[in-house]
Amino acid sequence: MRSSHTCEVRILQRRGWRGKGMHREVVMSNRGIQFLNHWATEHVSAMPYPEHLAEARRLAKECIADAQKQSISKKELEEGLLKDLVSELKDRLDTRADEEVKRMAKRL
Repeated sequence: MRSSHTCEVRILQRRGWRGKGMHREVVMSNRGIQFLNHWATEHVSAMPYPEHLAEARRLAKECIADAQKQSISKKELEEGLLKDLVSELKDRLDTRADEEVKRMAKRL
């Protein structure tokens, strides 16, 4: 069974105190995070703070549906996050709102 990740395995030579040694490094490119970052730039916009949790839940459902169309699972979307998808999207909504407040404050 193939993993849904794109993996690159590199063999590196590393010098230790005894000379040369071999070290194996796995570099993962998480397409779920890449998808989420791209998707969020198009779908997450500034809105009033009290609406953020409900909007994050709605966006999470929409994001999962769009990701599944590209064969990306919810698990893969959340894999690189330190929290669940709803919390991540709520944080992004908060950030967008904070940026908008700062932008508007500069205009005063």
